Amino acid sequence: MDITVIFSLIAAISGIILGWAGRSRSMRQDIIQEAGAEALQRADVDYIKRGIPLGLIIIHI
Repeated sequence: MDITVIFSLIAAISGIILGWAGRSRSMRQDIIQEAGAEALQRADVDYIKRGIPLGLIIIHI
């Protein structure tokens, strides 16, 4: 085989491997970010469900 063909194959295979690894990392980070946002939203909803404490109500006349 020609040396150019060998280097081309190595470059193509390494590109596929690096691309796949980057995609996997990105997917993991997206899952972590979405889970954090969902947890924050649940905490906000729980806070609203409990109601506003009377000490925080300001009456404007």
